[in-house]
Amino acid sequence: MVDQQVAQTAVENYFAYLCAKDAEAWVQLFSKEAISYDPVGNPPNQIHKDYLKFFQLLKFYSAMKSAPEIMFFAGNEMAVQWRMEVTAVNGKEASATGITVFSFDESGKISLLKAYWDDRQLMAQLR
Repeated sequence: MVDQQVAQTAVENYFAYLCAKDAEAWVQLFSKEAISYDPVGNPPNQIHKDYLKFFQLLKFYSAMKSAPEIMFFAGNEMAVQWRMEVTAVNGKEASATGITVFSFDESGKISLLKAYWDDRQLMAQLR
C-alpha cells in the first residue's frame, strides 16, 4: 500500500506542475501505463503518450491557479476536492471546481486519474 504522505506529495506536485505548465515534471508523477479521464465522460488519455497534447491545451491560458482544497486518503487512492481559476489569453477569467480521484501504484506513481468536473462550463465562461 502506498504511504499517505507519498500520495499527498504526488497530488500537491500534480497541481503545482500543472499550474507551472511543467509537462516534463508532471508526466513523471505517473506510471508508464497511467490512464486519465479528465473529465470523466471524455475518452481516456494514455498519460505518457498523450501528455504533450494535453499541455498544448494549457497554452490557451495566460494564467492558471489550481490547488487541492480537501484530500481524502483510503487504501491506494486519494479523492481531492479542488478549485481552479484561469485567465485566457483573451483576458477573460473563469473558475471551476471538481473532485479528482487519484489511484496509486505501489511505488507511489499515479496509475489512474478520474476527474469529475464540467470543462464545458469553464470554456463557456471564457467566450
